[in-house]
Amino acid sequence: ARFVDDITLQNYSHIFYWIGRKLHDPDFRAIADNIKSRGFRWPEGFWSLLWTAPKKSLITEGKHFFDDIGIWVKDTVDESGNTLRVLAKCGPPLGYRLETTDSGMARYKFNAGHVHPDAGSVYAAWNDLPVLLGPGYLGIKKGIFQNSICFNGRGQFDDRLYHAFDPETTNYNKLKEMSIVPDIDDSGITMNFTNSYETSLTVNNAIRKVSIDSPCSFIVSDDVSTDIEAYIEAYFRVSDPPEIIGTDAIVWDVCGQKMSMQVLNSQIEYELFVYPGNVITINDCGKSGPLECGDVNQRGYQILLRSERKVKKAKWTVQFRVI
Repeated sequence: ARFVDDITLQNYSHIFYWIGRKLHDPDFRAIADNIKSRGFRWPEGFWSLLWTAPKKSLITEGKHFFDDIGIWVKDTVDESGNTLRVLAKCGPPLGYRLETTDSGMARYKFNAGHVHPDAGSVYAAWNDLPVLLGPGYLGIKKGIFQNSICFNGRGQFDDRLYHAFDPETTNYNKLKEMSIVPDIDDSGITMNFTNSYETSLTVNNAIRKVSIDSPCSFIVSDDVSTDIEAYIEAYFRVSDPPEIIGTDAIVWDVCGQKMSMQVLNSQIEYELFVYPGNVITINDCGKSGPLECGDVNQRGYQILLRSERKVKKAKWTVQFRVI
C-alpha cells in the first residue's frame, strides 16, 4: 500500500473488506479500515453524491473544448453571480486521435478500462450543485443512465464496446466518424453520435444540439431516425424525486433549488414520465446484502421523454431551467 496513490486505495479498499469476509481474516478488514480512516480524497470522481447546498463563487464566464475526447463545457454567470455549467460529451472511448490500421481496427492491443457508452450525453450544475447527473459510482453502464438516446430501451452497444474494448474486433474508424462541433458563437454544440449504436438498431441519424439560451437555462434538441420503427427515448438522470409531473413539464428540487424540464416543441406525440433508477453507493464497507447496504447511497431518478408509439423519426426540443 505504500507504493499506491490514495486515489487507487480509496477506489479499491472495499476489495479488502470482501476478501476479509470471504476468508474470515480480520487482518484484511484492518487494512481497509486504515485506508478508510484517511478520509475520502477524490470528490471529483463522485461529484454527484458529495455536494452540499449551492454556493455562489467568483467563477467568471468561460468555456473549454477538449477536442480529442469530445467534451465541451461552458459556464455562464447571471447578474447575481450564479453560475450555470453545462457539459456535453460525444467521442470514441479512447479519443479521436487513436491510431488505427487500414481495416479500421485499433493499432495497439489494450483495454479501454472503465469507460461508459455516453456519446451524446449532457450534464449540468448550478453553483457547483449537480442538477443533471451522470451515472454515478457503481451505476449501471448503459445508455439509459447517460442522458442520451435509446431505442426500445437499448443504448449504445449495450456496454460491450466501451466497458471491455476489444481492439481486434472493433471498427474504431466507425466510432471516429462521430462528431462534436461548437457553434460559431460558442453558445452551444452539435453532436452526431449515429455510429455509436449497433447496426441491428438501424439508426441512420442521431443528432443532438445543446445550447445555453439564458444565464439560468439551456436547450437540448434531438433529431433522430431509424429504418425500423421503435420507441425513441431521451433519458435524463436527476437526483431527487419530482414534485410536479405534467404532460409537458417536470419540476424537481435539489437541496432547495428548484429545477424544471419543459418540452418546448415536438414533431411527434410523446409521453413524459419519471421512474426510480438503481441505488448506487460509494465507500462500500463490505456489509453483506445488496448495494444499498453501503455507507453513502443515492437512488437517482430517470426522466423519460418517449414517443407515444413506435416511429421511425423523432424531433423535439426541451429546456432545462433553474426556477
